[in-house]
Amino acid sequence: WKLDQCADCKALLGPERLRQEQARADAVRQQDGQFSSGERAEAMHCRGVRIRWLLAFTFDHDCWDMPTWQVVRDIIVPATRDRRCRYAELPSVCDFTGPADVFMSHCWGARWGDLVCAACCGARADRIVWIDLFAVRQWPGNKADVDFRPVIARCKALIVAVSPIRQLECFLPTRADHEAFLS
Repeated sequence: WKLDQCADCKALLGPERLRQEQARADAVRQQDGQFSSGERAEAMHCRGVRIRWLLAFTFDHDCWDMPTWQVVRDIIVPATRDRRCRYAELPSVCDFTGPADVFMSHCWGARWGDLVCAACCGARADRIVWIDLFAVRQWPGNKADVDFRPVIARCKALIVAVSPIRQLECFLPTRADHEAFLS
C-alpha cells in the first residue's frame, strides 16, 4: 500500500492524507488483533458467499467482462470506503454468507465472469464459495486477512479458475512456435 498515493492515477495525496490513511490502517490492525489466529481463521472461513448471490451480484453490476481488479476498484472499494470493512460484512451481504465449501483461486487480471462460471460449474444450488474480493478487507491494514491456508484447510475443495487463452487452443508443434507464443 502506498498510503499517500492515488491507487489509480498515482498522484501524491499529501502528508495529511497519509496521516489519515495510516490512522485508518492502524485501527484496522488493532481491530483484527483482538482475535486469536483460530478465531480469525474461522471468521474468514465464514465469509464465503452463496452461488445464487454471486450470480445476482454479477448480473446486478454487469461485471461479467470486467477484469477482477476492476470489480474491486469500481464496486468493492466504493461500497466499503466509509466502513473500511470486508464486502462480506456489509449489512446487505451478511445474509448471503456462510462457511465456504470451496476456496476459489483466480487471477485478478482475468475476466470476473470466468471466475463466476468456474464457481458455478457443476455446483449444487447451496454451494458457498470463498472469494478474496468479498472475504478480505480491500484496505490498508488487512495483513490478518491474507493468510489463506487456514481457510483452504476448512474447505472441502479448491478450484483454480483459469481463463481460456485463445492462442493455446491449437497445437504448437515446434519449439520456435512455443518461443513465439511466449514472447
